[in-house]
Amino acid sequence: MTHEIGTAPPDFAEFYRAEAARVQHAMRAFAGRELGAEATAEGFARMLERWDRLRELGPAQRRAYALPVETEEPTPSDLPSSCAGAWKLTYAGGQFSVGDRGSACPALRRDRLLLMEDVSGNGLIGPGAAKVWPLQDVPDSLTPPFAFRVAGIPATTPGHTYELIHVRAADAGKATAGADAYEFYKHSMTISLTVVA
Repeated sequence: MTHEIGTAPPDFAEFYRAEAARVQHAMRAFAGRELGAEATAEGFARMLERWDRLRELGPAQRRAYALPVETEEPTPSDLPSSCAGAWKLTYAGGQFSVGDRGSACPALRRDRLLLMEDVSGNGLIGPGAAKVWPLQDVPDSLTPPFAFRVAGIPATTPGHTYELIHVRAADAGKATAGADAYEFYKHSMTISLTVVA
């Protein structure tokens, strides 16, 4: 299968050639031949727009960004696109730490930030595939650097991935510890790079 990718950066072109068929196959199985092909094209186009921030991710995390996120209604983000992947999330000594990757992302409200734990570790977030955890013991307005712990996660679990997501205003403060992430994730923006346990 030949894909035309125009004048994309060489590392994006290499990633696209290596992964597009796999993503398209999964999307066609999920959404049908035409819609799957269209969704794959849209996903990779979104990735290309954000490639300068996403190139650091591993192949599995990049594939997750290529997958479209379905929403019932348009949900425009109230954050600038520079916030996508703007923060660096790490885990050590029983706590998560957040650093800035040099973005212009504004301070974010704590009630709109959730730690998402992908229990499958493959980046495909569907019903039952991930959990969310509200941040605790942090100020109401957050800018890096800061650290936090999450009740219910005494340590990271091998094979799971963790990232911070920013949810829409309508979902602010609604998540309970360990809740299914799907409904929150499909209307969110990923703020941090992924921590792989």
